[in-house]
Amino acid sequence: MKKFIISIISLVLFFSNISLIYKVNADETKVKNYKFERDITIDGVIGSNSTFFEVNKNWDIEEVLLHLNFSKSQILNGDVSSLTVLINNVPIKSIKLNAKTNYKNTLEVLVPKDYIIQGYNEIKIKTYKTISDKICQDDSNTGNWMVIHKESYISIRYKQKKVENSINEYPYPYAEIENNHKLDTTIVVPDNMTRGETTAVFNLASAFGKITKNDDLKLDVKLYSEMKNWSDDNIIYIGKPENTAEEILDILSIKEQTLLSSNCIIKQVDSPYNKNKKMMVVIGSNEDDLIKASNLLIENRLSNQVLSSSVLVNKETNIKINREQKLNLGHLTLKDLGYSDFLLEGAFNQQALFDVKIPTGKVLDDGSKIILNLRYSDNLDFEKSLVTVSINDVIVGSKKLDRSHSNNDKLELKIPKDIDNKNYYQVKLTFNLSIKIRIVLLERVIILGHMYQIILIWRYLRKKMKPYLLKIIRIHLLEMMNLMI
Repeated sequence: MKKFIISIISLVLFFSNISLIYKVNADETKVKNYKFERDITIDGVIGSNSTFFEVNKNWDIEEVLLHLNFSKSQILNGDVSSLTVLINNVPIKSIKLNAKTNYKNTLEVLVPKDYIIQGYNEIKIKTYKTISDKICQDDSNTGNWMVIHKESYISIRYKQKKVENSINEYPYPYAEIENNHKLDTTIVVPDNMTRGETTAVFNLASAFGKITKNDDLKLDVKLYSEMKNWSDDNIIYIGKPENTAEEILDILSIKEQTLLSSNCIIKQVDSPYNKNKKMMVVIGSNEDDLIKASNLLIENRLSNQVLSSSVLVNKETNIKINREQKLNLGHLTLKDLGYSDFLLEGAFNQQALFDVKIPTGKVLDDGSKIILNLRYSDNLDFEKSLVTVSINDVIVGSKKLDRSHSNNDKLELKIPKDIDNKNYYQVKLTFNLSIKIRIVLLERVIILGHMYQIILIWRYLRKKMKPYLLKIIRIHLLEMMNLMI
């Protein structure tokens, strides 16, 4: 049997399908860049955009840097217009959008490590942009715009945390990716590979695809006789004892070797070929036990409970795969894509981006749909508030928000057949949220300074607002009237 490479198919869960990792210096510092895929336009007075990046649990973060490349309208009021960067809803940087009219301005923002969490992190860009003192008109003015360019990216510098030999560390360090989308791991099998060994290999290989979220992932699977450079990678060896070389069996203790006739042993050690690498052996006489052992490794709720460096699997071991965790390519949820529920706050224009990469060899069926489950405030101006869905910058539908459905709304849209780029889809949700009583009214009172207008506004508010809010507003209006006298 010749050497072969298995290309693992999975979904990309983050907002870039281009992730570069390379060694920077001798102390193993690595850099991973998450690129924005498309230009993002933010219109109106108040707007925001959310994108996401992932931090591996096995990374010791040294630095996270946002490289923002943007252009803005040349007629913005630079004295009051601003841009704010938030990480996981915590503001970390604000700048004025001053009179500079450079095309593709650059901004570098150092993200505090204290605010970075394991898993998916949200970077939000919020803007406040005005052209005049007439905010309501500015919100619909076509000259009130800003573009975040696709050259923007997030750069993460990190080192690998030291991995102990306990089984609960799996799938790390085996799931780490090198250059060219290759795992830093080789799976080795005996030359006369059996059914159980083959099934176990494919169980682990398919799980790596889901864990690493990379459609272009490459995993080396080699026969024992073809394995020349044992020191290059982390090693996972899967085999029956009668097919296993003595140098591999010697990784097991004498006692462990005596148990192989009725047990399969999973054991992790520092690689005997390279002290900076790990080696895991999965050795057992029974075909079904080998398959069980591979299932134990890929079922995190089980492997996470194994705090020792070795574990026995046999006919008494009950391992049930959680079928609900398997990815259903016919029904992808935000959770499947690595995202959680997300919250958009504030009035006017708010948007969020979600990136989906379709596995190689798969295409969307003509009947494909996008289904959104929404909740929103019941204090909106529902005559003007709506949500719009775009895919690859093509609008596929809009829906007015409805007070009667504010606690449990649903939007279902068919994905057009003519959407470009059949393997990558950027889904953009744009919310135009209008508030019934705008602060703009009070600002106009201050600007104009006419008590008559205050009286008119007060009459309007009395009909529209709740008593406890009226009391607060009445105090402020009276204070303004006193200042004008």
